[in-house]
Amino acid sequence: MKLLAIALAVFSLAALAGCREQATVTSEAKSLTLKAPHDVTIIRGETAKLTIELVRENFADPVKIKFGNLPDAVKVVGAGGTTVAIGPVHVDIGHEPPAITGDRETYTLEAGADAPLVSDTKVLVSAKGPDDKPVTVSFALTVKAKP
Repeated sequence: MKLLAIALAVFSLAALAGCREQATVTSEAKSLTLKAPHDVTIIRGETAKLTIELVRENFADPVKIKFGNLPDAVKVVGAGGTTVAIGPVHVDIGHEPPAITGDRETYTLEAGADAPLVSDTKVLVSAKGPDDKPVTVSFALTVKAKP
């Protein structure tokens, strides 16, 4: 019995470690769920990738993603007009859209060489769902110095 309790506790902790924030917005029979990316650690002068996922129910409109509260000298490559849509993603930033499956898009964060060193800064990811209702999630961003 004691062994079973320990196994359940370990399983519960492992499940919690993989959890990501998500938020849903609904309007009539339509809904959009925005899933936050996993927490990100980036080294000054380098890049890191993150993936944003959408779950749609009776909602096929393109969804624009916006990022907020990024530290100075950290930017999202492809932000500001990048559209996540069902099927291929149309990116209007001068290069070919990335191939995706399902409702997800991968973005690249870039930290400048002078980016402030931060730990677990809350970065906001926002979108608009059915009837332009806003939905926002967050993830933690850490910027480290080069080793």
